Amino acid sequence: MTPSSEPVMQAVDVWVVIRDFLIPVLAILVPTLIAVWLARSERRAAEHDRREEAALREAEDRRRFERENEERRLRASADVLTSLAHMVSISGTSEPMQDRLRMLRASIAVYRAAVGKDDTLSPDWLSLNHILLMKLWAGAMEAIDEMGGVNRISVEQAEELMHPPREHANNTLQRFSAWLSGAFSDDDLRNQGAEVLEQIGPVTDLEDLR
Repeated sequence: MTPSSEPVMQAVDVWVVIRDFLIPVLAILVPTLIAVWLARSERRAAEHDRREEAALREAEDRRRFERENEERRLRASADVLTSLAHMVSISGTSEPMQDRLRMLRASIAVYRAAVGKDDTLSPDWLSLNHILLMKLWAGAMEAIDEMGGVNRISVEQAEELMHPPREHANNTLQRFSAWLSGAFSDDDLRNQGAEVLEQIGPVTDLEDLR
């Protein structure tokens, strides 16, 4: 081989390598790399879709749980509101107030069971106001007895003596209804509950209002 022909042979050798080796390798490697990239992209997209679907399912489950809780709360609160409404208009001297107080206590117990551990504030608040209602009613009946009983007092006197328990029943009814609608806040319940505690004294089993 002459010196002048050596660069030509080297150039030919490089082209042969490119033609016979590199191009076939690239023809296999490039589609493979593209396929791997596409597969990884599809997996990432699928994983993203799965996460989004899981988040949507979780959000829907949470909304359904909250909706069911709210429906259960409203169904249970209806009996509480009805019991309070009866006490607003009851005469107390010709109707059995004790039965109404028992019905209110029972409806509060059902309401407490319906809302469960997620809400102890409103059942505790209702229980406090129930206790105060009993005290106000007992005070009214004691005053009536001191005046000689229901048969010895006028209708006007009876109405005046029964005004405090009936007023408190109406206030409790309005506040509870407002709280259910969102117009009366949890802090409002706590503040009013604190005022009731001052009137009735310590209550050991109503921790959420302390």
